[in-house]
Formats: sequence, structure tokens, C-alpha cells
Amino acid sequence: MNIAILCPGEQFSSRWVQNFVQLYAHLLRSGFSVMTAYEFCSCVFTTRNSLARHVQESGIEFDYMLWIDDDNILDPEGFDRLRFALDDHPEAAMMAAWSWSETDQFQYGAMISAGHVTDRGTVVPFTPDEFLAPLKIGEPIEADYTGFPAVLMRGDLLRQVGRNPFAPIVSDAFDWGYSGEDYAFCQRVRASGRKVFVLPGLQVPHLKLRPIVPTKLLQFEKPKLKECAA
Repeated sequence: MNIAILCPGEQFSSRWVQNFVQLYAHLLRSGFSVMTAYEFCSCVFTTRNSLARHVQESGIEFDYMLWIDDDNILDPEGFDRLRFALDDHPEAAMMAAWSWSETDQFQYGAMISAGHVTDRGTVVPFTPDEFLAPLKIGEPIEADYTGFPAVLMRGDLLRQVGRNPFAPIVSDAFDWGYSGEDYAFCQRVRASGRKVFVLPGLQVPHLKLRPIVPTKLLQFEKPKLKECAA
């Protein structure tokens, strides 16, 4: 089996590297042939599209593609959970772990890195009540969009969505007139007729995120989340 590991980021901490070595060894022991690619650019759209191009122009038929950001950690057990969930759900084109993010840390606090897309094209993150309920049965749930803390894709997905799949979507619905890169990719996946899934039971660390104190989590008891530009 062939897998491409795609790692966008400028700085990879010692904690990240230590975990990556363990994950890489686990993949080799599991019978994978591994290709790795690293990219960084001040433009995040260019960074992700450059990584996608490594796969699209490699001439290799990949079974899986694994994305791990430089500020997230996916251990071997986490990879296995993503893989088994993706294999068990043929309707899913990609399976994502999740992390807390801070779109506006001073006003809205921590948000889940996946959620819904409104009719206007803006996004509303999952609330803990709707997102964490599937933990009782450990099932992944379909999402309209997800960030890319750690994402496992089927090997044919980048060929299907085409060149520059992370390029921004231009629309006046967004605060700045264009979407984020992960949102744009997920919408192209959905437009192709395929589905995006997130595994609520698999939270990964967000190394650049400030510690989330209990006062931040209290806001989710009665969420007051505005529609955000992705």
C-alpha cells in the first residue's frame, strides 16, 4: 500500500518530530510505502496546493493521503482510527480528526474545527452538544467543512478535485471577499458528489492554541456563535 504524508508548516517542534518518527515507523511496520512532502509559503493557499501537486505529479497511485499540520499531532493509534473509520465508510472521501480553534479568541473563544455551511456560504461550527453526541457509539459524522489538523483521504481524491483544489472561492458572502483554503477544498469535494466526514472521538492537540480554560468552555452550554467567513 502507498501513502503520501503531506505536512504544511514553517516550524516543526521537537514534540511534533518525536511523534512523527513514531507514526512513520508504525506505517512501515503496517506494510505501507511512504512518501513525505513538506511545504511552506506565506500564502496558505499556495502551500496546500503545492503539496497537492506533489501527489498529482508523482506518477504514484496512492491508497491514502495523510495531511498533518505543523501545529497538530497524530499518533499511531489516531492514524489507525482514521484509517478504520474511512475503510468502514465507503461513502466518505476523507476522514478528519478535529481540534479546538480560535477564530476570534477574544470574542467567541474556542470553536470546533468543523461544522455546517449556511445557504449564504458562511460557516457555523458544530456545537459540542451536536458534535460530541456520536461519541456514545464512536461513529463519524458528515460535515460540510473541516479544518485540516489531521485528515486522511482516499488516494483518488486529489485527482478528482483537480488542479489547485485549495484555491479560494471568491464571494461577497465572505468578510474579505474570499474563502479559506480548507473550506474551499471541502466545497470542491462536495461539488464532485463526494462526502466529508469527521471523527468526533478523535481530538488532536493544537500546539499553537492557548490552553482552553473552563471559562471558555462554559460558553458552549448556550452557544452564541455567529456565522463566520470560512
